[in-house]
Amino acid sequence: MAAEQNAKSEEGDGKWRFANLLYWVYERRLLRQIRGRVFPRHVGFILDGNRRHGRQRGLQDFNEIYRRGAEKLGDVLSWCAELQIPTVTLWVFSTENLKRSPEEISGILAAVESKIAALASDPLTHRQRIRVRAIGRLDILPGSVIAAFEWQKRRLRNTIP
Repeated sequence: MAAEQNAKSEEGDGKWRFANLLYWVYERRLLRQIRGRVFPRHVGFILDGNRRHGRQRGLQDFNEIYRRGAEKLGDVLSWCAELQIPTVTLWVFSTENLKRSPEEISGILAAVESKIAALASDPLTHRQRIRVRAIGRLDILPGSVIAAFEWQKRRLRNTIP
């Protein structure tokens, strides 16, 4: 039984490595195609579709669904930094989200809080001079999310003028 599970795990790992290699090749190809072009100074993203994407992959746990979305956000921010796009605006949470279940709201906010803490701790954030600001109806956010933004702000204060 254990040998069968290991074989399945190795097969899954092999597929995962192959997919990552293909994705890396695809990214490099895209990068070559756009080198030397003029890029925008500001881009914006509406972070939408995490729930749909997670459910298509059989995920039911909202914490896991939104954690995976936050991981992909790291890639997006790295791409923007690599392309020297200085300003990125993210629409993360709207008052419409308050109509969702408490479990889903908790999953979204946990992912936000975790991502902010990760950005504040990441040396790359400091080297790339990434600054995160929360705007909007901050009064509706839990104290722990506000605290994560404040902590990130303090950590980066000495790094970014």
